[in-house]
Amino acid sequence: MGASIKPVEAGETHSFDGTRLSFEVYGRGERTILCCNGIACTAHAYWEPIVDALAGDARVILWDYRGHGRSGPPENSAEVIIPSFARDAIAVLEATDASSAALIGHSMGVQVILEIFRAFPEAAEALIAVAGPYERPLGSTYGLPIGRFSLPFLEFATEYLHDPLEAIWHAGFRTDLPYLIARAGFMVGPNASRDAMRNYFKGLGDLDIAMLVRMFRAMDMHSAADVLPSVDIPTLIVAGGIDVLTPPWIARRMAAAIKDADLLVIPSAGHALPIEAPEELNGEVTRFLAERVWTAQREAGTKSR
Repeated sequence: MGASIKPVEAGETHSFDGTRLSFEVYGRGERTILCCNGIACTAHAYWEPIVDALAGDARVILWDYRGHGRSGPPENSAEVIIPSFARDAIAVLEATDASSAALIGHSMGVQVILEIFRAFPEAAEALIAVAGPYERPLGSTYGLPIGRFSLPFLEFATEYLHDPLEAIWHAGFRTDLPYLIARAGFMVGPNASRDAMRNYFKGLGDLDIAMLVRMFRAMDMHSAADVLPSVDIPTLIVAGGIDVLTPPWIARRMAAAIKDADLLVIPSAGHALPIEAPEELNGEVTRFLAERVWTAQREAGTKSR
């Protein structure tokens, strides 16, 4: 699965601590959309349908988090935290000559775009939250704190058994087992085909297992609950009705806390919503941007560059 158009720019920049960041820009124009990935996702895990839908009207920026895909790892592992991802996002915007953008986040990327709004509100023109939490998601997986209780054991295992676990990890992702586990555990819905998930599993299989565990810790340490009432820009929240990793009640709670937020729950979609329900998602995102963001910018005479 891949975008039907080619990037007009592909490059690298460096973040506040020197970490190398890789990015791609699709489309041209004055409007800018920055996509923020889910945990363990690379730039091409889920965003291709969004790129195809929006790159005719705006520049769509894809990028890899630190330690993911083509981006380099940070020298200091303590900088694997949500605020650092937000600072990385600003570095990518600056490298692409964008002072602000509409921010779209999937899964953990929702925490990242909320952190961008907290730390750099002038950079956020709109928020689009897709199948993602606003705080400490390991406490709500399957409606239980399973992930939170498991995390200390994962941290112990990756510290003391890193090499054998890494070998097993990489070998496992050369098979169909991860997809079968994801489907059996309802982590993705029935519309997430094996082919559509291929890029996601490739990126996940290439990821250092210690980095993955640090990412779990990072997102479960983070809360943007205090940010929600202060959000004063157009906001769209989209949830999957059968998402067990970020249940739809989280989206409803976010929508209730953010003034004038738009909410869409797609009944048949799970956590991999961008590829499970691309037509519904793309249609709603296109409507939202046209009606609530770009029209308002034209009326106010503002631009995103």
